[in-house]
Amino acid sequence: MKPRLNESILWNAGPHEQLGSVWIPWEEAPRRIAEFPPPGSELALVSGALDEARAWAASRWKLVEAVQSDAGGPLRLWKPSAAARWIAEHAPSRVVDLGCGQGRDAVFLADLGWEVVAIDHLSECRELVENLRLRYAPEGRIQVRIGDVKDLLLAEPYPYVLASRLHLKGLLEVLQPWTEFEGFAAIEVAPNKQGPESNSAWEITPLSDGLWAAQLLGFCGG
Repeated sequence: MKPRLNESILWNAGPHEQLGSVWIPWEEAPRRIAEFPPPGSELALVSGALDEARAWAASRWKLVEAVQSDAGGPLRLWKPSAAARWIAEHAPSRVVDLGCGQGRDAVFLADLGWEVVAIDHLSECRELVENLRLRYAPEGRIQVRIGDVKDLLLAEPYPYVLASRLHLKGLLEVLQPWTEFEGFAAIEVAPNKQGPESNSAWEITPLSDGLWAAQLLGFCGG
C-alpha cells in the first residue's frame, strides 16, 4: 500500500523540492491557496524564503519556527474537514461530496481508497479538484460533476454523503435522495450556524461541536 498523506506546517516557497517540507513555489502560491491551512493557523517557512513570500504568509497565518517533519509519505499543509475525517474512520466505500469546493475533502478520501463523486455548482471546481488530485492523490478515483445538488439526477444513492458547510434550508430533505437506506450523512456547519433540523426519516447523532452523523432509516420527511 502506498504511504498516505501526512499533515505538515512547513512550507518550502523556494525553487527546489526539499525533503520534509511541502513544496509550493512562491510564484505559484496565490493560485494554489487551497493547498494552505485556514487563515490564522500556524505555518512555518523553510529558511531562505524570499521576504515577499514571508510577508504574504505573515498576513494570513501565524508564523512559527520551522520544525522538520519526520513523517513518511507525501506531506500537505491543508487539513480535511471534521466531517471528512469522520467518514474516513470507516472502511473505504463510495462517497459523494456535496459542495466540494476546491476538493480538499474529496482528495483526502480518494487518497484513502474511497471512490468519490464531487459535486459543485461552480464550473471552475472541475479543474481545481483535478489539479489537487494530481498533486496529492494521483491514484485516487474522483468524478467531478457540476450542477445544483437539488437538481442533479442520480444513477444510484450513496452509502456515505459528505455535507461540510452546505448551508441549505431543509438540508436533510436535500440529502435524502443522495443517501442509501441505512446510509450515513456527515454534516458539518460553520460556527454560529444551526445544525440539521429534526426529521422523522433520519436518526441524528451529535459527534462534536458543529458535527453530526445522520443515518437514513425511512423515507418520509417532516
